[in-house]
Amino acid sequence: MPQQPVNSFMFPELSKTETINFVTNPHNFAMAGLEFIGTSGQNIHDMMTFSRLKSYEPVDCLKMLLEIRHVCPTAPDTLRSFPFRNGDPFIINDPAPDVFFAGCQPKYQEQIIYQH
Repeated sequence: MPQQPVNSFMFPELSKTETINFVTNPHNFAMAGLEFIGTSGQNIHDMMTFSRLKSYEPVDCLKMLLEIRHVCPTAPDTLRSFPFRNGDPFIINDPAPDVFFAGCQPKYQEQIIYQH
C-alpha cells in the first residue's frame, strides 16, 4: 500500500474512454461537492484477520478507522506498505470524508455517522 494504478497498457480500449480513471488504492477524490476515500478492502480484511475484531462487521471496522483517522493501521506490520520518510499517507485529515468505503466485502453494508 498504497497500490499504484493498473497500467493503462493492459486495457488499451478502456484507456481511450474519457470516463475511466486508473487510480491508486486507497484513493481520495471529490465528486458532486462530496469528499470520498475508498479502498479495495485489504485494510479491512487485514484488521479482521490480525486483531480481536473477528466478530465485528466490516462496516464497524470502517467506523473505527474514521474514529482513529487512519486508513491502514496494520501497515506495515501485516499489510505490506512502502516506507515513507516524510509523514504517513494513510492519515485521514480533518474534516473527515463525506463517504468512506471499502470494496471486496462479503456483503453490502452502510451506516450514517453524524459528526459534530
